[in-house]
Amino acid sequence: MILVVDDDPALSRMLALTLRNDGFDVVAAPDGAAALETLRVREPDLIVLDLEMPVMDGRQFYRELRREGRHIPVLVVSAYEARRGQRELGADGYLDKPFSPDELVERVRTLASAARDGA
Repeated sequence: MILVVDDDPALSRMLALTLRNDGFDVVAAPDGAAALETLRVREPDLIVLDLEMPVMDGRQFYRELRREGRHIPVLVVSAYEARRGQRELGADGYLDKPFSPDELVERVRTLASAARDGA
């Protein structure tokens, strides 16, 4: 299962639809706080994380995720220097907005494969 964490409803729907069309099970959360609640019920295989969100932003969520000892792969997706955010946090990958659906699927598949292989 992939957890999509993004506050933009249209983008969140597009992310979920793209990933579902490629065979992934997807759950969406509108912010970091809602995503933490989701984690209490289901453990995703991978998280697609926006950085700029209200309530609890992606940076706060990521730090809480790691503080809890969870080592779920995280793909940072942002319009504001996704690569810098990925480096700052130590996340597993990044994707700058805007991006194509094919780029999203490619990055998710790469990270999911690396996680399965223990890389």
